[in-house]
Amino acid sequence: MLALRPSRRNPRPETGPSALIRHSLRQLEYFLRVAQTGSVSRAAADLNVSQPAVSAAIAKLEETLGIQLFIRQSWQGLALTRHGRWLAASARDVLESARHLEKGAADLAERTEGRLHLGCYTTFAPLFLPGLLASFRAAYPGVDVEVHELRRAALLPRLEDGTVELALAYDTGLADRITRTELCKVPSHVLLPPDHPRAGEAAVALSELEAEPFILLDLPGSREHLLAIFAALGLSPRIAMRSESCEMVRGLVASGFGYAILNAVPAVDRALDGARLHVRPIREPVAPLSLVLAGIPGYAPGRIAQAFRAHCRAHFATLRQTGRGGIAAA
Repeated sequence: MLALRPSRRNPRPETGPSALIRHSLRQLEYFLRVAQTGSVSRAAADLNVSQPAVSAAIAKLEETLGIQLFIRQSWQGLALTRHGRWLAASARDVLESARHLEKGAADLAERTEGRLHLGCYTTFAPLFLPGLLASFRAAYPGVDVEVHELRRAALLPRLEDGTVELALAYDTGLADRITRTELCKVPSHVLLPPDHPRAGEAAVALSELEAEPFILLDLPGSREHLLAIFAALGLSPRIAMRSESCEMVRGLVASGFGYAILNAVPAVDRALDGARLHVRPIREPVAPLSLVLAGIPGYAPGRIAQAFRAHCRAHFATLRQTGRGGIAAA
């Protein structure tokens, strides 16, 4: 009878989970196949690996645990020792748990039930989100979308640190590492008081409004974008009032305090108090903003995120066909 002796580097068996957690699942798989077949060569053939790879895995287990796992019997091949029988029983449980964990993770990735954390800018959330969420819920009733409605300065860090998985945002100020799926173009519009002399024109030139009082949407990102429009045209607006609220801007315009520029505009040309205002395209060439679905870099989306991304594409394609939401028509 020939014994396979363990290394003397660790003659005393190490107990507890600290020794086991250093083993790879592959080493345990190789060990179990040798235990089942009683042969390193047959185990290697079954596993489609080399014999030295199997022998090295067994030797590493014996060295780490400090126990002998097999004895060689000339008439039966390799046979498990008492310690080997104990490890075989434990290894089966470990590998079964690993397979259960892997299957569970795969099932989670394929499920269309669960929760999605979605971020959205406050400036256009009321215009785009209700309809989008309603149509998505109808298609995927098992998904609970938790909306994080935030200003740009607060939303982008939450996207980058993973607090939100996906975010509806303008493609301005996003870090290069953020992934983007463009959904639509959102052009800029001029808002005019109800009795403005140019309200009857199909489009209004900003150069003709430069001397008039301008009401600025004074939000980080929005402020810089609006002032850049004037700067690109060589104009300097006469800022009369500022507000951080889109509806406040619309109300001030409707009450005759001046004109304004907004991108996302409601379908109804009235302020919240019912006062009327006029929304007109800008005559000068002004590049529209890109509305995108932004994602976390390196994040491998599961089925829920993939379904939401595909649904967003289809939803905004419908909006482009109708021109709803103030977005550029297809």
